Amino acid sequence: MRFLIALVALISPVAVYGKSVFAHFMVGNTAAWNNSDWTSNIQMAQAAGIDAFALNMANDEDTTDTQLPLAFAAAESLGFSLFFSFDYAGNGAWSKATVTSLIEKYATSSAYFHRGSQPFVSTFEGPLKSDDWTDIKKSTGCFFIPDWSSLGAKAAVELSDGVADGLFSWDAWPKGPANSNTYPDASYLNFLGGKPYMAPVSPWFYTNMPGYSKNWLWHGDSLWNDRWQQLIAMDNQPEYVEIISWNDFGESHYIGPLDDRQYTAFDTGRAPFNYAKGVPHDGWRTFLRYFITLWKNGVATVTQEGIVGWYRLNPATACADGGTTGNTATQLQLEYYPSDVVEDKVFFQSLLGSAATVSVTVGGVALTAEWTTQPYGGIGMYFGSASTNGATGAVVITVSRNGGQVASLAGESITTSCSSGLNNFNAWVGDSLGSSVSATTPANTTDLTCVEGFGFGKFNDICTFTCKNGYCPSGACTCTALGVADPPEITADPGYPLAGASPSWEGICSFACNHGYCPSDSCSPTPQTEVLPTTGEFLPSTCTRGAGSDPFTGLCSFGCNLGFCPIHLCSCTTTGPLNVPPSPDTSITGSATDSYQDYGICNFACERDYCPYPCTNSTLPGGVFVPDPDLPGFSDTPWPLLYISDGSTTVHLDTVTSALVYNLLQDTNTCPGKKRDLTDCLIDTFDFLMSNVELAAAIVELYMGSPVAGTPKTISDLPRYSDDTQQAAFLGALLTGASQLERVMVELSDPQVIYMTYAVMNIAIQQIWNHPSTFDSFSVGRSGKMTAECPATEDVACSHQLCKGGDNSICSGFLSPCSCSQGNQCPNEDKNELALSCDSCGGVDSTLGVCMGASTYKGCPCVATVEDDPYMWELDPSGWISNLNKYYAILAGDDYTF
Repeated sequence: MRFLIALVALISPVAVYGKSVFAHFMVGNTAAWNNSDWTSNIQMAQAAGIDAFALNMANDEDTTDTQLPLAFAAAESLGFSLFFSFDYAGNGAWSKATVTSLIEKYATSSAYFHRGSQPFVSTFEGPLKSDDWTDIKKSTGCFFIPDWSSLGAKAAVELSDGVADGLFSWDAWPKGPANSNTYPDASYLNFLGGKPYMAPVSPWFYTNMPGYSKNWLWHGDSLWNDRWQQLIAMDNQPEYVEIISWNDFGESHYIGPLDDRQYTAFDTGRAPFNYAKGVPHDGWRTFLRYFITLWKNGVATVTQEGIVGWYRLNPATACADGGTTGNTATQLQLEYYPSDVVEDKVFFQSLLGSAATVSVTVGGVALTAEWTTQPYGGIGMYFGSASTNGATGAVVITVSRNGGQVASLAGESITTSCSSGLNNFNAWVGDSLGSSVSATTPANTTDLTCVEGFGFGKFNDICTFTCKNGYCPSGACTCTALGVADPPEITADPGYPLAGASPSWEGICSFACNHGYCPSDSCSPTPQTEVLPTTGEFLPSTCTRGAGSDPFTGLCSFGCNLGFCPIHLCSCTTTGPLNVPPSPDTSITGSATDSYQDYGICNFACERDYCPYPCTNSTLPGGVFVPDPDLPGFSDTPWPLLYISDGSTTVHLDTVTSALVYNLLQDTNTCPGKKRDLTDCLIDTFDFLMSNVELAAAIVELYMGSPVAGTPKTISDLPRYSDDTQQAAFLGALLTGASQLERVMVELSDPQVIYMTYAVMNIAIQQIWNHPSTFDSFSVGRSGKMTAECPATEDVACSHQLCKGGDNSICSGFLSPCSCSQGNQCPNEDKNELALSCDSCGGVDSTLGVCMGASTYKGCPCVATVEDDPYMWELDPSGWISNLNKYYAILAGDDYTF
């Protein structure tokens, strides 16, 4: 229904500028270039129909000063254009003064690309510096069209009071195994509201550079052909297209020539092998001028026939994947194994003046090859593929007509032999040209309608019908081919979105029902109440819950809940719309300790104030993880409780305690969401603890006097343990929270505290970590370190701190048969003298009920017996009961509110 677009144009006239196509160019790769290199690359770009290079420049790179003069000199002499794309991600943010100076210096060059009278400027990211552009625009008069894709279209449009004059999207690659679509384009065009949009086109994406924390691929395969066909067929056209990229070899989407001098990133990025070397992509430029001309003008002429083919040289499972994933959790995407995303196929496109056939052999074995798309009227671009079905060997693609050969491409061999034993997921591209012809496409694309398309998820069936019959709105569907549609007769039957559906269904339901196809699971014959979606209807699902194994159990729970669920570490158990993570503190960098491979989850979590073992960060004070009970499925599966706070330490449990605590968490995690139910749940938690006083007492003794803790300290003062045999008390910390029940009631006024049980544990536990190494018993050795085995019974006076001064119950409180046969001795002249209160030991810590001062008095330990709060050491349950009764009294009154 292209008349709708024309109608909008009549209602809202705007200045019309010509369409342009750019290529993203990495200036940082050109340190070794001279003028002839710029000249030859510009000439190749001109031959392909590219209008300008978008010069990507990272902050503080030497190449900016050394190469820009060469680039502009070459471009001026050849009549080619350039413009700046300031990279705010590579080396950090640019200064406002430097950006202004560069624009002012080069904007007057005849080679600098302008939109009208304004110098054209873009970015790669940099939304945090958006306010700078208000002044930069005033100083330079530039037309500003940044890539702020990390924000999404709506937020990017609104940033800094709409400082952007248009937007560039970096969303060039499909997610998961699905093919590309135009939903991201439609979103940008919608929120831009008439401002210029620069659409991305890219042929491929594969990177394996752990030095840059990059190791993933996106679904390429048919992307180069699909994306151009989609842009040509879109009902709402972008003003600009930027190809990603000309020479980014590290991400495998280069269409420029191979160049050994531009491979520095493989070294700095610590790539396991150079997956670009010897893998050309020049063939993707062979028919690019045709695509660009057809997109710009609606018609194009075929002047030479030929064939372009591409494929991966290694089958998907031929060798190890090197940790590469399909999609990346770093962008909160649902990860796949590469073999679930890439296709073992040979892809080919042929520019022809008339119909022809295609055949493919691999290793001399004929494959089933066919065109999957053919141009309207038989003139133009043909595209198809052939599944290799495990075949290896030399690849030959042949296009024939009437028994004669039009073109034949002999490509590199497909092999199961891999460089460094790792699969190369890059694409080899080749081409072969045939005879010259002269054939012009028979109709302007503006006079054609959609004849084939698809929709996302539940939109697919109805989009397939409407697109086939000439109506394929990009806000709901993706058109894949143009032609002359022959829709069914109009029935005049109305169609409306179903109750609760979004306005995206309006047009397609109206069209479909009015043409005799009105599926009851998609449309209604009568008006219904529509609902604006709270999440993107066309966004692929991401992870919303997952699990992992020790020591990453809690990290996987935290990360997968927020869309960060690395497949090599965690298992995603539930998918759906993204649970938006808290904003990160990017000044924090988390990493894994003890040689663990964490796949980036430590950095993700630590930046968001959750940094448990095995993560480490010297600058992070710690934080608390409280899952949102409104999340889908929250009550279905217990959440592990893992907390960290300032100065706290990892706490390890023995097997018996681990089992008891696990049962506790199982019980308390099923608390329902209403306030009164939550209070009952809290009581159940403390009732559970009170029924295990003997166990709790032993562990509190361990915590209060262990050689790991040394001098009795508050929980937050415990040192970080150095190995997995050191253990300390979990329930001791929990009892601390129980002793402060009245304070907990005050804390619950914080609206962020949703589950009361979580609130108590936030205060009490400080940090919990259920370590993979658990023991049936544990004890204290002479070295002062807890070990997996009990030391032999002492035959002499115990010199260990826990046995000083004499109470074997302290030693035996380690849930082990350890004892001191002569424990009632102090190793000094004041034998058998104990400090039975804190008066001589620095006074009492009123919060924890322990001595604040030295661990010994006259050589003997200070025993924390505090008469006014006895249950902290002696664990008199009456102390708990007293506080619980106060709490019950509150419950008996009016219900409180958060």
